[in-house]
Amino acid sequence: PTPPGGLLTTLSGSYQTLFKGVGLEFRDFRQFTTTDPAKNIDWKASLKGNRLVIREYQEERNAEVLFCYDVSSGMIFGSKKLKAHYGAEFIVSLAKHIVDANDSVGLVTFHNEITNFIPPTIGERQISLFMDILSSFSTYGGKSGFKKILEFLENRILEGTTIILISDFFNFKKFNKYERSLRIIREKFEIIFVILRDPVEEYLESKNNQLLLKDPKRNSNILITPSKIRKKYVEETKREKIALEEYLKGLDIPVLELYTDRSFVEPLYNFFAGVGSEQYR
Repeated sequence: PTPPGGLLTTLSGSYQTLFKGVGLEFRDFRQFTTTDPAKNIDWKASLKGNRLVIREYQEERNAEVLFCYDVSSGMIFGSKKLKAHYGAEFIVSLAKHIVDANDSVGLVTFHNEITNFIPPTIGERQISLFMDILSSFSTYGGKSGFKKILEFLENRILEGTTIILISDFFNFKKFNKYERSLRIIREKFEIIFVILRDPVEEYLESKNNQLLLKDPKRNSNILITPSKIRKKYVEETKREKIALEEYLKGLDIPVLELYTDRSFVEPLYNFFAGVGSEQYR
């Protein structure tokens, strides 16, 4: 679908509000004016002084953003668009906004090992480097796994970096073995989980009477009849989806859910607006 008019422009402003508008060095209070956003009012200080005031900060900080992209074999699937291609488009689009804001942006790709790392820095050249990696077929494939990427973040990345972890998270079922790393990472970074979903994987919808699927673990093909197993499959998929979201909510990790048959622009804008408003509460 075509994004609403002007939404890409608005998205850039929403990005800057989320990543550049908070956590700055406090300088002083000043009186609120009608041109200031009402969300910036410091209500506690206003009540004490009996006048509306907002906080002023020394300067905007430059954000450092790192995309962590799952390129395992499971991402080479899509009923309309491959998850791998959809995720690549998402990364390049958002990276352009980050570069335009004069912030640093980097990329790490992974499966059960780290496969590529472009350290965060500023400049348009980052986009070209990203596209070289993300457009190469050789980038994709391999067993799924999160152990190495979580260790990489914990040991190699500077504290305070914004981490955007992108995957279908199909192999994220044994939560307990990742919990220690996730809690450490959550303390060190601003982290966002972006979950890529395909409608066929979630609902097993198909116009065909049968589907031929490949089992990557056994390297064999499986012929299934969707109508016979759809109800049980949908129930199990929904259960796993809720379990993942509840687990991440308990760790206070924001989640953005994207479907490959829909544009990511509006959900991303709404996500920024929602997370940004939480930061001002």
